[in-house]
Amino acid sequence: MSLFIELDFVQNLEEFHFFLPIFMKLVFLVFFALLILNREKIVSSFSKINKKTWIVLLLILVSAFFLRFFWIPHEQVSIADGENWTELGIRVKEYGIHAQCDFDTDEGCKVLSYISYPPAYPVLLSIVFNFGH
Repeated sequence: MSLFIELDFVQNLEEFHFFLPIFMKLVFLVFFALLILNREKIVSSFSKINKKTWIVLLLILVSAFFLRFFWIPHEQVSIADGENWTELGIRVKEYGIHAQCDFDTDEGCKVLSYISYPPAYPVLLSIVFNFGH
């Protein structure tokens, strides 16, 4: 009897992981729609900021760019999980699932494992990949 409960839980978990990227895309869509609908309030709140404050913020921004581009050496630092995030974004874009491939062959992925953390960044990557490719 407990085996059936566990199987139902796994099946519900797989359905949850299937709908999670779709839900996240809807969340991003609603977020940007709300930004567009409330743009006048947002702009009016920024218009209340003093010109001296804008000048100070601009100086901070310019000095940060100067330090980044001319002072800090330009090196490509290899981060171990960058490829994993990219693969997750591609998988969300192509298949609509937030899962990691555990056994990849020339014909494609044979074994998928679902990931327990939220798919916000891979979904954001998949949206960017949809515009780029």
